[in-house]
Amino acid sequence: MSLPAPSHTGGIARWLVAVSLLAALSGCALPAGQQSSGPIMAGANPGKSLDANLSGFLEQAPPGAVTELPQSPWGPNAMVHVEAPYFAASGRVCRKMRIETPRGRITPRVACESVGAWEAKRLVTEVRTGGAR
Repeated sequence: MSLPAPSHTGGIARWLVAVSLLAALSGCALPAGQQSSGPIMAGANPGKSLDANLSGFLEQAPPGAVTELPQSPWGPNAMVHVEAPYFAASGRVCRKMRIETPRGRITPRVACESVGAWEAKRLVTEVRTGGAR
């Protein structure tokens, strides 16, 4: 009487599935501490570079602070209100800003740290009219 040979194909198949799953999952994670230094979308436009005065204010101001700028990217005599800093998906420190000028309120902006200065950008949740730009 002969016994059937033991089948190892089930164990090998499970092992291959486990290794494939592990390889797929490890490709989705970045090592701890690794951060992007630029935009995370291809072709993303850099923001308006802010001067040293406003960059220094953004670096040190507490949440809710206000500064008046005689000259700014939004025109003369702008009042800039800042919120608390937060870490964006890009890994950079950012702050939401509300800007008021003698002509009225400017659409809210976000400022993010960049190399050597801060940059102001429109909020990604801002509704744009007039087509793509």
